[in-house]
Amino acid sequence: MKLSDTQLLILSSASQRTDPAVVLPANLKGSAAKKVVDRLLNEKLLQELRAKDDMPVWRRGDDNRPYSLRITKAGDHMLRRLLVGSAHYILGHFGPDTDLRRWGLSLMVRGGKNARKRAVVAVARKLAVLMHKLWVTGEVYEPLRETNQNKAAA
Repeated sequence: MKLSDTQLLILSSASQRTDPAVVLPANLKGSAAKKVVDRLLNEKLLQELRAKDDMPVWRRGDDNRPYSLRITKAGDHMLRRLLVGSAHYILGHFGPDTDLRRWGLSLMVRGGKNARKRAVVAVARKLAVLMHKLWVTGEVYEPLRETNQNKAAA
């Protein structure tokens, strides 16, 4: 199953919350939001339920009751699988030269029996945090940000 960037970001932000509630991006409204969410609901990656007081409302039903979305275990599992697969690519032979790759390779160099496994999980987690931050702030991704900042300071 292939998901769009918007769908991945929705799942990523939901998996990082303490509650499993889903908050849609502010710029995603109307029929576009319905189309994105319907696909996630059909794949059973999200679940729609009646909203409680502290939950974000995504739509109101025919009876004017608020409804909310939450990530399911299948959605959380799918997101983790995609992030770990991406981390394997980043740390692999064909991964692009980025600060994230350099950081992951430095973790692998520390050695130990499970160094590669730990590095993959760490890179996957950092990738999720990075994607969420870029999505929330709207910044442009710079693959070698730290390297460029170090050169400018020197």
